[in-house]
Order: sequence, then structure tokens, then C-alpha cells
Amino acid sequence: MNEKLLKLRKEKGLSQEELANLLNVSRQSISKWELGDTTPELSKVVEIAKYYKVSTDYLLLENHDELSTDNDQHSKDKNMIIIIVAFSLGMLLLCVSIILTQIIPHDINTNHSGLIAYVFEDWTLWGITWRFLMFIPGLVLLFTALIKYLKGKKHEN
Repeated sequence: MNEKLLKLRKEKGLSQEELANLLNVSRQSISKWELGDTTPELSKVVEIAKYYKVSTDYLLLENHDELSTDNDQHSKDKNMIIIIVAFSLGMLLLCVSIILTQIIPHDINTNHSGLIAYVFEDWTLWGITWRFLMFIPGLVLLFTALIKYLKGKKHEN
């Protein structure tokens, strides 16, 4: 922990005296922490973590990098599952809605039939319901999944 404390303080451009004033401890305490002679009290570890905007795990655990990598991979896996579910639901809603436009009779006086008639011309109760319960949510889910996927790929690079 001592090396991390020294590194964080130097990155912020603080002197031991300045950090001591911020944490309400003596400069000697900061020096002892950074030399590894003593360790800060738990309450001070929490204050330090908040000040530097790091986790207490980062300060306390030696193998934090391995832990961080595991958490990052778990987070990526979870995001990918959300993307797959959103995409699948979007596709399901679109497919079901397209099938229903072919099955449910409509009384539109138009030359179009099926999906085109429902999207652009059917403003009956069924047409409005279909748009707001199936077609639009399906499109939103598809585009949301696509955007999340592309953002994830952009952050990987």
C-alpha cells in the first residue's frame, strides 16, 4: 500500500504536508505510511480512497490488477448478454408484428397490403396499437442493442 500512496500523492502534485492537512493527520504519519513503517487506520483508508477517487480494494489489495481484470471481463460479459437479449426481443417483436399484419384482416382501402399498409396507412385502433406495442419497441430495442454493441467495440479499441 505504501507505494500506491506515494504514487497517488505525487500524481496529484501534493506535498506530504498538504496531504496531511487534508486528512487531518501529521506529516510524519504520511511519511510513515509511504515508507511502509505503519499503515493508516481504516477510516483514513476510506478518506484517502475518496480523495484520490480510487477503490479501497485498490489501496488494500496487492493483486488488485488481477481482481480488476476479472471484474472488467464480468462487466463485458454482462453487457454482451444485455445486448443479445435486447436484440433478440427486438427481432421477436418485429417478426411477430410482421406475421400479425399478414394474418389480421384490415379494412384499409389501399393498394398496399401487409407491413407497408400498417406502417404508413393503417390508423385504425389495431394499427395504432401495433405501432406502439410491437413495431416501435422492436425497432428501439434493435437500435439500442446495436448502439451498445458498437460503443463496446469502440471502447475495446
